[in-house]
Amino acid sequence: MNKLLCERPRGGWRLKTHRASRHRRDWDSEPSHGRMPGKVRSSKWLNENLQPLRRFLLSKVGRPWDRVYSELRANLRVRKAIDLHILQHLDRMVALEVRYEAQVPMVLDRDGWRAIRGTRWDELFVCPRTGLLRRYQPKRRR
Repeated sequence: MNKLLCERPRGGWRLKTHRASRHRRDWDSEPSHGRMPGKVRSSKWLNENLQPLRRFLLSKVGRPWDRVYSELRANLRVRKAIDLHILQHLDRMVALEVRYEAQVPMVLDRDGWRAIRGTRWDELFVCPRTGLLRRYQPKRRR
């Protein structure tokens, strides 16, 4: 799984810093505070492919969460940074703190309890009654 999620290279500038000019400057005339003259900020970003993890989770809907989680953890070691990063994404994809209010699953967020949105990355939760992995699909309006 970690090879699938980290197979793409990072995007952005190749170099950490990029000099605007190669010739010498008069350093006394430059400002004494702020960023270093002649350097451009680095704009690198991670380029992760989270679809394999999402497909794996969607294929396990309806199964006990303990078995799904143990299947994932069988191949992941917490000591590796990449594997820990996968577990962090898993924590964001699957809501574990859930309760029902008026037959709508509510998840515990950092701001309190809120309804599951049912969007692409906010649809999986563990049922508090049965312990099964569930997918929330909101009812469509006519």
